[in-house]
Amino acid sequence: MGRKKKYTYKRKTQVEKEFDAIIGLAVLLWLFIYILQKAFKEKFLPYIEKNIIYIYILWLILFLLILLFLFIFYFKCKKNKQLEQDKIDQLPEQVKNIKEKIESFKPLRNYSKEEPYQIELSWYLKNFFPSLDIEISKNYTRPDILIENIAIEIKWPTNFSDLKTIPDKIIRYTKEWDYLIIVLFNLKLHDDIKKSDEIYENWKKDIEESFESKLDRIMFITI
Repeated sequence: MGRKKKYTYKRKTQVEKEFDAIIGLAVLLWLFIYILQKAFKEKFLPYIEKNIIYIYILWLILFLLILLFLFIFYFKCKKNKQLEQDKIDQLPEQVKNIKEKIESFKPLRNYSKEEPYQIELSWYLKNFFPSLDIEISKNYTRPDILIENIAIEIKWPTNFSDLKTIPDKIIRYTKEWDYLIIVLFNLKLHDDIKKSDEIYENWKKDIEESFESKLDRIMFITI
């Protein structure tokens, strides 16, 4: 029998969530005006007929405002993508390759603890980067995986408290190694997947603000 394909929920980016919010607000506003017009059509029909040109102008202004918000959002997305791409382009080739390999990695199955993810990812990366070294002692003085001057820290966060050790690791590891890649497996900070993503995005935003001067050396990958 063939291996059954597992459905995986694709997490929305912050930009996609903002776009959904803008579209949702625009639809609600349009719907509200439409219902208002229908509800009071007879009462205000003489006024509407008398001022039909102004009504059309009002609708046109509303449409242009929605269009303006969409254009602003589009250029904001484009700028954010360009900044992200610029950040990636500035990375050394070795870091880019490691990042790409990790992003393409798929574990054989979901595990109930962190170590199997670490071992599986290590053997996978070892095929491409022979200089890879794995932390066996778990004394928390070294990252889980080390490839030359690039530290890789693996987390299996099942609740928010599991993320609390990451700021300390960022401080310590960026002092000793040039780059830090934080890999988060099966991110589940809440039973509701969307709520879990929201918690993670807010946490990540706080981390980026706290370590703004090191953002060009820190990367987050969720698998």
